[in-house]
Amino acid sequence: MATYTPYQEIVSYANTIPCLRTQKAVMRIADELSEGTFENKIQGVAVTATAAELNKLDAVAVTATEMDQRVLTVKAESVSVAKSVYTVVPWDGSITTIYACGDATTIGGPPPVFSFGGNGVAMSGNIITVTTGATVGASYGNVSPTSANALAAGQVLRISADGGATGPAMNFVFTVLMDIT
Repeated sequence: MATYTPYQEIVSYANTIPCLRTQKAVMRIADELSEGTFENKIQGVAVTATAAELNKLDAVAVTATEMDQRVLTVKAESVSVAKSVYTVVPWDGSITTIYACGDATTIGGPPPVFSFGGNGVAMSGNIITVTTGATVGASYGNVSPTSANALAAGQVLRISADGGATGPAMNFVFTVLMDIT
């Protein structure tokens, strides 16, 4: 019994192609595949992804920008007291948006104000002022820093509360959206 090789099947297929130019191209690919010299290219750019990596992308419903986004979640407890919390950023990238959500039943009196910085530098456009009277689980605000928002992996992100809030002890969770580079 003869052993099967993909090369033989490709050659058989190529011989059925009426266009000589296409037939030659298929034969060239068959030769390169059998010799191990085939380079898969799209418009001159080598495709280096594995089949498994390409299959992961099949039917993914995200934009190219969304594929390069990562999220950090940071919790700050008892923000009625002036404080800062810190986290190490695990990726190179730029912070595009920071969202704040708190767990107080109702915020009365002066609301907390949050500011953000990275690697010891304050980000511009970096203030979230929580709305007085907002209720538990509400999105209390967001900010999109416009400069000093690029951080390298291993650098520190700072989230600071001004401590001016009154009322029950409030804990906040911050969702930090980053475009990785």
